[in-house]
Amino acid sequence: MVPVLSASNLPKDMAESLDTRGYFFSSENIFADYDPAEELIKLAQKMGQVRTGRFGSLVEVLSPLDSTNAQTNSLSAVHGQDEFPYHVDGSHLASPSRYLLLFCSEAKGAIAPTHILHRRDLDLHADIVEAMRAGVFLVRNGKRSFYASILSDAVSFMRWDAGCMFPKDSRAMKAAEALLQPSTAMKKTTINWQAGALLIIDNWSVLHARGPIVDRTSRRELLRVSVQ
Repeated sequence: MVPVLSASNLPKDMAESLDTRGYFFSSENIFADYDPAEELIKLAQKMGQVRTGRFGSLVEVLSPLDSTNAQTNSLSAVHGQDEFPYHVDGSHLASPSRYLLLFCSEAKGAIAPTHILHRRDLDLHADIVEAMRAGVFLVRNGKRSFYASILSDAVSFMRWDAGCMFPKDSRAMKAAEALLQPSTAMKKTTINWQAGALLIIDNWSVLHARGPIVDRTSRRELLRVSVQ
């Protein structure tokens, strides 16, 4: 079970920001003079159990990819260097990771920003919320694919990723169309990356998206650690 965030296991400013806004961001390199991957894991361990990434590593390295070089069915494969839609990381899993820790280890040129949007700020009518609860999606995860809704009274998280979730009835189609509308994200917060910046996301409360790559010569590398 993920421990409750408090000043006893995280710095007070981090805990309070996660509790009130659903994210914490600092452009100051708090890992200066240390190995950022090791420090990221140490920080994540204060929040809960660190989850192994797609290729068995605790720290995943993320860089923008062309669709031809990306893993099949990933957002990069679908969208390439265009803008990513809002999503919840790990929606293809039975339970998405609770927290995401992202550290910018390299930033050169015009870097694509990350947009974040709290669930409470989704501009949705009651009928759309009901469709999110009742609509059935096929969640593709290879041999472990399953059916699920976006919202459920049985869990605390929101499951949403158009890259792996495919509507199977009219209510699911209605919910998906609403979440993909630009007006849904009117209250977004934009994170502008620079080397040394740290972003922690409450993945159960906040959706995120990547802006488009406008400078093909730019380079951005993020280290990601996920917490169950």
